[in-house]
Amino acid sequence: MEDNFTLAHALSKNSIPELKKLTEKYNNDEQIDPNAGKPRLIQNLIPVIPSADKEKIIDSTFNTPKTRYNAHLGVYNGSLISEDEINANCIEFNRTHEFSGSSIPYQTTQRENMELIDYDEKELLFHYTYTEKKPSYDFDSLESRPVIYSRKIRVIIKPSEGHISAFTGDRDLFNNVLTALTHIFGRAITPLNINKTGIANDVVGSFSFHTVKVIDFIYHGLDKLGALGEIKNIELETSSKSKNPQKVRVQGNDLLEDKSICDYLFMKSRDLVGVKLALKFKLNEEIEHLVNIEIGIRDNRTKIGIKRDHHTLELVKFFYELLENITQKYIQEPGLINEENTVNILDQIRQRALSGS
Repeated sequence: MEDNFTLAHALSKNSIPELKKLTEKYNNDEQIDPNAGKPRLIQNLIPVIPSADKEKIIDSTFNTPKTRYNAHLGVYNGSLISEDEINANCIEFNRTHEFSGSSIPYQTTQRENMELIDYDEKELLFHYTYTEKKPSYDFDSLESRPVIYSRKIRVIIKPSEGHISAFTGDRDLFNNVLTALTHIFGRAITPLNINKTGIANDVVGSFSFHTVKVIDFIYHGLDKLGALGEIKNIELETSSKSKNPQKVRVQGNDLLEDKSICDYLFMKSRDLVGVKLALKFKLNEEIEHLVNIEIGIRDNRTKIGIKRDHHTLELVKFFYELLENITQKYIQEPGLINEENTVNILDQIRQRALSGS
């Protein structure tokens, strides 16, 4: 019953046209009226959907990225343990992170599961699943029933490169993944942290070290992938040492021309922690691909994302790997990629901030 209730919840997220397509697919011997209302369509669909397909529908509804391909990045240091040892540690982790055995009816409870899907010395693939069981009111039966919400996250580890990608934009779930990996590998697995060492004080001036590092990466790291296009969104926040931390999100077509952005960066020393922009990937001499990307860089939190738009999933994955490699390389390296040009960009921002309009 719980599985069917969860399936009903997943089906309710579909539109009527989508439900009609499912009806056409599964309506064999059963007579289901395709013109019935949404509740009736769902009620009639549940018994005729094969058990093997129920989990696929739930997974597709709640776990498949619809518009954006994004991930939090981590760092893998150390030698690779054996496949048998990883599997044994996964079993132990899963055993200790099962649903609570509480006898309180309808109490919200959680479960975590880590599964090794593919073991290769060059690349490991895990599926981390976070499941929450909590009551939800069923209007048909006029009572609360436990419904299961599940989030599945792909985790890719490239041991030789020291890269970890956890495909979620949720910071809390990323924390869970790091904790699970720490348990499985028996050592601390950390997020990709921005390295602000090796930057001279006279370069920084009134800007924050964080902002200087991120600006250098935007203009001299991302440009190694292609031509920078329109900057669509900038996200700023105060220093973590501020007594009254606050986040500021502003729109800006050009980072260097928007006075409000320049004021925040120079006059108030805000940290530049996020940017959404268009990037023209040039894969050969003739073909360019305009891709909308998102970069989020905070202390201990680096997130990258690619908007799917009209691109195939295979092409998006290819763009992602390029973006991941360049981000992993330059964010954790000390110093700046191009100090001279970065100083010139900071001067432009300073001049705009000090201008009258």
